[in-house]
Amino acid sequence: VVFQDDGSRIKLGENATLTLNAKRKKISLKKKLFLKTGRLWAKVTKRRGTEFQVTTPTSVASVKGTRFIIEEDKGGVTWLWVLEDKVKFSNGKMEVEVNEGEKGKSTKSSVNVEPIKEGEIPIEPGIHKMIFYFNNSENTGIQKELQIEIEK
Repeated sequence: VVFQDDGSRIKLGENATLTLNAKRKKISLKKKLFLKTGRLWAKVTKRRGTEFQVTTPTSVASVKGTRFIIEEDKGGVTWLWVLEDKVKFSNGKMEVEVNEGEKGKSTKSSVNVEPIKEGEIPIEPGIHKMIFYFNNSENTGIQKELQIEIEK
């Protein structure tokens, strides 16, 4: 997905479930994503007045312009790999800053940061099928589905 207001991009891993909410704020969009399960790759353009936030069942990652990967695993752990710049990472009780070259691990009870080890960065997805569900924010009873299948 490419956001037209600033060129920020996201990619979803296999079997990821994502809800995307974007609210217009003058000429930019306030982007709030909810990653229920799976992995998301993001390259967020640094631009004044823009907001980009990814929430999972256990954590919140807030960014202003960076490249990162975030994953919510089936055990209720959120993983964050920061590839450029930094990300604020919180579990609702404590907040840390995860810098370039570091990874964060968040559970309901703790948030930890450590250096990324060689070979630990997940590979971006290639061929897969994506299903997006769009809800009308003014009428929660309306939902649209968009299926995208990416092939070589």
